[in-house]
Amino acid sequence: MKMNPLDNKSYGRFYSAERIGGGIKEVDITYAGTGPQKIVSHWYHGSDGVDLFIWIDSKGNVIKQQLNLAGSIVEWNILDGLRTGMVIEVEMLMAASSDMAQGASPKSSESILFDSSPSQFTIKFASEIIPHVPGLDEALRQTLIQHFLKPKSFSHLQFEEIVRRYGGQSEGRIKFLFKSWIKKFFS
Repeated sequence: MKMNPLDNKSYGRFYSAERIGGGIKEVDITYAGTGPQKIVSHWYHGSDGVDLFIWIDSKGNVIKQQLNLAGSIVEWNILDGLRTGMVIEVEMLMAASSDMAQGASPKSSESILFDSSPSQFTIKFASEIIPHVPGLDEALRQTLIQHFLKPKSFSHLQFEEIVRRYGGQSEGRIKFLFKSWIKKFFS
């Protein structure tokens, strides 16, 4: 069983959700795709090793959100629901051995190792940070909190609600669109 550093009870003595949230500022907005496949991503960054990412579809729905708390991840997306995990670094060997012979270092890449069951402490702490992030309008703030505390995914929604909120002709078509978005924009 792996230990999530945020599950340490002393963590709360050193970190204040209000202070951490108040120090998060929006640093980038990226637009990708067009028409019904348009996605807007927002990146917020704080000095405590905190990053908040929000992806919004062309109809204004949050389709994915992720809060990185110094390597601990709380993520919600419309396909998988709520997950927690840890960022891990993976070293990759150079493809050409001649590069290694010339003194090149192995490259590293970050990956997320998701927990077998979500860490309730991490989720609670993440939901306490969101109210203090400046620049979020109240409706978005409430949506983000709801996704962390009362998460729903496609498997929890009625087909009519999926079509109303996300559009499309069929449930299969909607799932195809989201899978293609996730593959295209989040891989």
